[in-house]
Amino acid sequence: MRVHRVLMPGSTTESWTLLGEDLRPVGSVESFLAYLSAIERSPNTIKAYAHDLKDWWTYLDGRGLDWKSVDLEVMAGFVTWLRLPPPARNGAVTVLPTVAHHCTASSVNRKLAAVSTFYEFHARGGVEVAGLLVTMRPAGRHRSAATSYKPFLQHIASGKPERTRTIKLKSGRSHPRVLTVAQVQKILDACGHLRDRLLFALLLDTGVRIGEALGLRHDDIAIAERQVTVVPRQNDNRARAKAGRSRTIPASAELMRLYSDYLHREYGALDSDYVFVNRHPAPPPKRRHDTASLPPRRRHYA
Repeated sequence: MRVHRVLMPGSTTESWTLLGEDLRPVGSVESFLAYLSAIERSPNTIKAYAHDLKDWWTYLDGRGLDWKSVDLEVMAGFVTWLRLPPPARNGAVTVLPTVAHHCTASSVNRKLAAVSTFYEFHARGGVEVAGLLVTMRPAGRHRSAATSYKPFLQHIASGKPERTRTIKLKSGRSHPRVLTVAQVQKILDACGHLRDRLLFALLLDTGVRIGEALGLRHDDIAIAERQVTVVPRQNDNRARAKAGRSRTIPASAELMRLYSDYLHREYGALDSDYVFVNRHPAPPPKRRHDTASLPPRRRHYA
């Protein structure tokens, strides 16, 4: 089985599907992913769902199970299967107790959420098995004394049952990792082109996502005002900004100078709306630029 990209005819809109061993789309998964595409979910979100459901289908096929005939015992076995290293999932290899889990608890919970959402979708078509994967519980009673606070607007939904997954692993909180000042400067100095240096500096200075950066147009950068505007739009390079309204982000003077240097020294007279373009087919030799570094106040961004 494999996840395959789908490009809509006459459109730049992309989606993803799951192909079976016969290289045909898996019907029940295809209808679910098509629904996600129709309601304009991010292609990356659809791709993640497709990969998670690929694991679920691989597990079911390996045991000769039908997706409509599963129960909680099968779901529990899926959790155990996910925690095994891939070579041991077919039962041919014995796993020692000292071997670390292949999937973390948070990854397992994400896959369980994808499977539960898939069954919720098909529950609308009469698939009763969905009730085994998602259950309803009284609002507020599951909270411990340490977390007995009431969420915002709780009074509106007071007394209404809450939806929760039947199976869920306990996972700890993970803290984000950041680059040190030395690591940031090493990356900036190693960039062979001003384009690459500008891209990394932009991510560092403004905190925009990579898809938002690659979708920037020249009109989105205001040098005099030192501002960068992120505009959700369809892009030919399939770069995607997070759904929502446009937002304007203040930028440093150093970043604006680097952008000006990039336009004059590399971009030239190229007729394109996009800020980041590929004009270098071969990797250049390493060299340092005399462009000013970013201010220390921005270097802690990862």
